[in-house]
Amino acid sequence: MLRVDEVLKSWQGETADDVVLDYEDRHRRRMVLKSGKGVEFLLDLAEVPDLRGGDALRLSSGLVVLS
Repeated sequence: MLRVDEVLKSWQGETADDVVLDYEDRHRRRMVLKSGKGVEFLLDLAEVPDLRGGDALRLSSGLVVLS
């Protein structure tokens, strides 16, 4: 399964996909997510993130997913 390698704050670059997160999901450290195009990946961070609109997730495959 793909994993999140990095959280990219206020990302301005291109993205391959997006994922819709509610308020609670933006403050979770570990969970399986599914992007708009159906790609499943694991968010498994050492600390609880504070994801905001415009932040992105870089996956282990190199894809960048807008959150």
